[in-house]
Amino acid sequence: MIPVIQQPISFSKRCVFWSILFATPLLFIMLCVEAYYLYAYVSFPGYYCGSFSKLDREIGWVLKENSKSCIGGKESAFGDTAFEEPVFTNSLGIRVSKPESKITTSITEKIIGIGDSWTFGYGVKYEDSFMGKLESHYNIPTSTVSSPAYSGIQALLLADRLISPSNNQTFTYLERGFWRRGVCSGPNRPANVLKPCYWVSPLKQVEIITPQVEHFTNATKFGIYPGGMVGAGEKTLSYFLISRPVHKFSQMLVRAGLKSGFADDFHAWGNEDDLRLIRKAHLLNLITLATDKKAKLLLIDGKK
Repeated sequence: MIPVIQQPISFSKRCVFWSILFATPLLFIMLCVEAYYLYAYVSFPGYYCGSFSKLDREIGWVLKENSKSCIGGKESAFGDTAFEEPVFTNSLGIRVSKPESKITTSITEKIIGIGDSWTFGYGVKYEDSFMGKLESHYNIPTSTVSSPAYSGIQALLLADRLISPSNNQTFTYLERGFWRRGVCSGPNRPANVLKPCYWVSPLKQVEIITPQVEHFTNATKFGIYPGGMVGAGEKTLSYFLISRPVHKFSQMLVRAGLKSGFADDFHAWGNEDDLRLIRKAHLLNLITLATDKKAKLLLIDGKK
């Protein structure tokens, strides 16, 4: 009987074997996650005639200039269409009731709405939106500085950018708790955010954190976009298969206390004292904005 001599397995082969062994369950988990978000993409009940948003390294995203699109929704993921309404923007990138050919250099309307999808009028014509109803009721021209899925700080930063000082304007700010979408938490100053947020420092100072240019550029280069862009027409496969999983994983790390940043897309995380400080700071920033722009302020707070 000829003896069988077993050759020892080389170090490189052992490394390959163990790598495959440990990578297999991780790959399976990744495939399951991607399958879940692929289904979310296919079954998402909202649809758009085309994207009407663009990336912005300070605010996260803004509306495209001179855009023509629509917002639609279905009764269920695969059901009949429940609504479909047009979306038009002017040369400043703010929503208007109909396409405009003129170049607008400033907002001259007497009443300016600052806010999120409630002010924008998600799912309805501009005429049927909150600001459109104000315009028809008082017969005073209105304008809206807003976007679906905006946080309070995003709305204020955009308004500060677009609105020039005037003595004859009124800011209408409808607050239904969307300031909470712009809250970061964690012990360290957040560095890797893709949209602005409020953060309370260890000294109990409320700071406005804006995206770092290098991080924002690198992330968006790989298709990782700010959370919320799906509400402004970004229903793309890369958004669902890249941005959403990355966002959710990052939020898990924040909730576990392993990093600082956003813990949730639409809700604020943190102790109540810090949240009260942020809410107060946000209100003061709103008042400061109106003061700087020499405008009156109408604050409608429908939700604490």
